[in-house]
Order: sequence, then structure tokens, then C-alpha cells
Amino acid sequence: MKYLNSLFSFAKRHVITMGAAGLLGVVALTPAVAQPKKLKVFVSFSYYGNTWMEQNRNMMTALSKSKDYKDLMDLEVQVAGPDAQKQAQQINAMTEAGADVIVVYPISPTALNRAIRNACSRGVVVMTWDSTVDEKCATNVHADNVAQAVHEAQWVADSVKGKGNILMINGFSGAAANDERVKAAKALWAKSPGLKVAAEVEGKWSDPVVREELSKLMAVRKWSDFDVAFAQLGCYPFYALQEEAGIPDEKKIPCAGSAENAERLATAPKGPTADGAKGAYRPMGIKGYTFEVGPAMGAKALKLGVDAKLKGTKLPSDILMPVRTVTQDQVKLCKEGSWKEMKEGCNTFPTSLVPNPESSIAIFDPDMPQLGLKAALQGVPEY
Repeated sequence: MKYLNSLFSFAKRHVITMGAAGLLGVVALTPAVAQPKKLKVFVSFSYYGNTWMEQNRNMMTALSKSKDYKDLMDLEVQVAGPDAQKQAQQINAMTEAGADVIVVYPISPTALNRAIRNACSRGVVVMTWDSTVDEKCATNVHADNVAQAVHEAQWVADSVKGKGNILMINGFSGAAANDERVKAAKALWAKSPGLKVAAEVEGKWSDPVVREELSKLMAVRKWSDFDVAFAQLGCYPFYALQEEAGIPDEKKIPCAGSAENAERLATAPKGPTADGAKGAYRPMGIKGYTFEVGPAMGAKALKLGVDAKLKGTKLPSDILMPVRTVTQDQVKLCKEGSWKEMKEGCNTFPTSLVPNPESSIAIFDPDMPQLGLKAALQGVPEY
């Protein structure tokens, strides 16, 4: 019996020893867990140079640097300019460089289709934002431009009680977003004989261009020729030129436009509501209207594309983004510009936080807590 106990004890010790040695061997032979390969992500801008586009780039950069995405992708941004052939070549080169995701602000709804089909056939996820393409393998992330324009056009009609002269400040002729909005607005006004489009300028979604074109127009026209303005972007220079012409706030022509901070701040009640406000960049109490098709949309397209590639999911051809509108009674000043603060309802910024009047403030997205005001202005994520 003693012999058996000794034998059992010896066996037990050696089994444990062998087990530990075996375990060490397994540990030694098991390779280190490979880090997931970063996605190669490209962005192709066509138009570039206005503040809205720069903020799109900032917000995409901020998302790529956030804790949630910095280890998942490498981001490279390129600018083709308003040249369809160059942008198509750019997309082809991105595909050849091994792109996993390509996010595009397209110059044309049709001119890029062949390059996009080529990318899709190679397994690239292709996204567009704001302006759209016809190629169905791409996913267009955009607002319902027709519905947005109809809503804005109806506000314009109501503001003059169905009778008056309208000044149209358009975007970039030939881009789907611009053309759809212009067509929809004119179709609505055509139903009211008392409404007339008295003049149009092509502002190219750029405040400096809008200012230049309006200055040319006002050299041959009078402010009294117009009752209201319908702008895709450009209410700020529209108000600034009236300010320079000596028109008091209560007599300024109202404007329906986008969500640049100056455009929205102009509709805020007059008084000490914005630190450092001066000139035309201040609260004026104008009964204006602003719609939000903002730079968060580019980052949203990037996020959706990267998430889809990582999960291996197929996105639909169109993803519609909600368009929020803000009128005078809905303006609420923010104090810091964090994502959390905007989630709680603020929508306009004092000039001390946003020194550039052209900065778009349509930057809040409930699904992107990584992005606040610093992301839009500096490319810095919330975390």
C-alpha cells in the first residue's frame, strides 16, 4: 500500500510538472494576436475652398483621430477641383492604391459612374455626401434636397403673404444638390401668381462669391426691388451689404438660408446676447430662416462607409439625412459647443466661440458623440 501511495505521489508530481511544461510550450509556440489591419480610406473633394468644405474635412479628420476609429483606419484626403475627368482619374488611382473605402463629393451625378463601378467591382465601399451620383453601387448620403427646398420656398412665400419679388442666391450650377433645390423652389412659387423671381445670382456656395455677385447686381438694381431672399448659402453677405448701405435692422430684407453662424445669429433678438458681436456679425432680430445641411454629413458618410466595410454589410443606394430648420423663435445660444451641450438643444454660437461668421453650425449628429464644435473648427475630436 505504501508503495502504491508513493507511486501515486510520484505520478501526480510529474503530471503537474509535465502539464506546466506543456503549457509553457504552448505559450511559447502560440503566435502573438495580430492587430486588425487598418482600412485604407480616401476622400475625394471636387469643390473646395469654402468654409463648409473645410469643416467637412475637419470633421472627417476628427472622426479618424477619435479613440473609436484611430486604430481602424488611415485617412487620406485629395482635392480634384471642379474637373470631372480629374476626379474620375483620382478615384481610379485610389482604387489602384488599394482603397477599402472611398468617400466622394461628386462634381457630377453621371461623369464619375465608370470610375465608381470599377471601384465597386474591386470590393471598395464608395460613399458620396450631399451631392449624389446615379451609379447604384455607391451609397449617397444626402438630404432630401427637394423636400428641403420646398419647405424653404414655402417659408419665403409665407413671409411675403404670397405676393412679392424674390432674389435667388443659388449654389453651383450643374451639381445635383443645387439643381434639385432651384427646380423645386420655382415649381412651388409657380403656383402663386403674386410671386416673382426678380433676379438670380450664382453664389457657388461661397460667401465671397455671393458678395461679389450681389455687389454687381446692386450696381444696376435697388434693394427696394426685392422683398425676400432665397439662399442656398449667402444670407450673411446679403445682410452685410445692407448694413453697409445704411439700412437699419428693422428694414433689412429677410433671407432664408443655410446654417452659417452669422445667418442664424442675425435672427437672434437684439441685445447683449453674443460676446464681441459687431458689424453684420451680430444679433439683429431679423425674422429669417435657416436650414441645416451641414459638414457633419461628410463625417457621417465616412462613418457609415467604414462601419459597413468592417462589418461586411451592404448599404442601400440612398441614405436620407434629416434636415432641421431653425426660425427666430427657436434660436438658443450655446456656451461651450460640446456634443453634449448641443444634444441638450443649443444651436447657435456667440462670436467669441466662432470668430469666423461663415462657419457652419449644423454640426450635431446624435450618432457621432466624437464630434463637437472643436471637430468642425480645428479637426479635434471630443475624445
